[in-house]
Amino acid sequence: MAQRNPGTIDWRNSESKQIVLDDLEAGVISLDESDSAEDLFYGMYQFTPEFIAERVTFGQFRDRLKDHRDQLKHKFESPSWEEAALEHDRLLHPKKMYNQRGEKIFYWSEAMALLKQDVAEKKHLAMTPSQLHQSRPEYGQFKLAIFDQRIRQAIRKEQLINWMDDKRKEEIQIRKERRRKLGLSEETPQEQRGQSSHQV
Repeated sequence: MAQRNPGTIDWRNSESKQIVLDDLEAGVISLDESDSAEDLFYGMYQFTPEFIAERVTFGQFRDRLKDHRDQLKHKFESPSWEEAALEHDRLLHPKKMYNQRGEKIFYWSEAMALLKQDVAEKKHLAMTPSQLHQSRPEYGQFKLAIFDQRIRQAIRKEQLINWMDDKRKEEIQIRKERRRKLGLSEETPQEQRGQSSHQV
C-alpha cells in the first residue's frame, strides 16, 4: 500500500474528494484553469464542513484537483471523438440491416427494443421462449433459436443493470455513513443545491 505524505489525508476515500468531483461534473467549477486552485480553495472550499472535518491542505487539494480535471476532460472528450469516428465509419460503411445469409440483424430491429421492454416487465418469466416468440409479429421475423439466445442476452443485461443500481445505492449508503462519522449532514452539498433549486 502506498504511503501518504505527512500532513495529507486519505483523499481517495474522503468526502472532500467526492464534493470536488460532484462540483466538477455538475459544472459548478470549470474543467480548465479559469477557476484557479488557489481561488477555489481559499474562496470556496477552505471553510466547507467537509474540508474542515478532514483537514484538507491546499497543496493536496491543488494536486488532486489537477488530477480530477485531467481525468474528467478525458472522460468527456473521449465519447465525442468516438462518436465522430463512428459517424465517419458509418458514412464509409453504412450499417447493414441483413447478414450474409440475408437474415435480418436482431440488434438493429424493432424487436430488440420490444424484447428489452418485455424482459423489464418480466414477461419471460410467465412465458416459454416459444410463447414469447409468438407474442409479437416483430419476433416472428427471427428463428426461435436465435430469439432464444437474444432473450438470454437481454436477461443478463437486465441483471447487470440491476446489479449496478444496487451497487450505486450501496455506495450512497456508505457515503452517508462516512458523512455521519464526520459529523456532517447526510445530504451532500450537491443534493442540498438540487433541493433548493426545486423549492425556488
